Amino acid sequence: MRIPKHFSKDANGQWWYKRAESKWRKRASIRICPGCGGEFLSANPRVRTCSHTCGAQTMHAQRPTTTPMDAVAGDLINGNNPRYSQDAEGQWWYKPIGTKNHPRTRAWIAACEACDKKFLANVFHRKTQLHCSRSCGLRAYCADNPTRYKGEDGNNWKGGRQIDPRGYVLVWVDNHPSRAKTKKPYVFEHRLVMEQMLGRYLTPEENVHHLDGRRDFNHPSNLELWWKSQPSGQRVPDLIDYVVRYHRDAVLAALDLPEKKE
Repeated sequence: MRIPKHFSKDANGQWWYKRAESKWRKRASIRICPGCGGEFLSANPRVRTCSHTCGAQTMHAQRPTTTPMDAVAGDLINGNNPRYSQDAEGQWWYKPIGTKNHPRTRAWIAACEACDKKFLANVFHRKTQLHCSRSCGLRAYCADNPTRYKGEDGNNWKGGRQIDPRGYVLVWVDNHPSRAKTKKPYVFEHRLVMEQMLGRYLTPEENVHHLDGRRDFNHPSNLELWWKSQPSGQRVPDLIDYVVRYHRDAVLAALDLPEKKE
């Protein structure tokens, strides 16, 4: 038996506990640790084990198993998570991964409210984690709040108009036939303008050509309907008309020609 500091024994065989700065001493006794079976000295009658490790092992041994033996890793969504491990009795444990040596805590088996699949939950998330993954949680939240991330009620709403990397303008349209096979909520603005000009929806084989090459200029006068694939570039008369219409002063200044009066 290891004799800790501040413990001493008198001539009658009585053990005492006394700190150097104290004037009083306290009776101590030899006890048997239920965890490891060894003897230890204690002056506190509430102390039943020789260490915190034996106390935790004794406490967990008295608790029922929260995860039965039939809960194998293959039946659980996060059974392959390295933070969870299973002992010989079938109990699953959770231990954080990091530079510190964290103690392990018990894990519980929960059922996802969205897909009904089983997953492991630890004591830190047992009361708040209702779904097996983030995707299931988002689907359940969106089902309960159908307008939370949709249209003008969404957090990322920027007016329903944006420009894609190629330079085309996209417009938010809630119900459009072109969205039947896609989850994208936006439709090309030049196609919408052409549909308004024709009074009908465009077919997949039809596409819209920008006469002056500016993809973000979707005025009806700048759009032309094509069938199937269109060649790259623009017609020379269309480019000349665009330059004369919008950049006439810059061209005259570059050529150093006097501007003609109309």
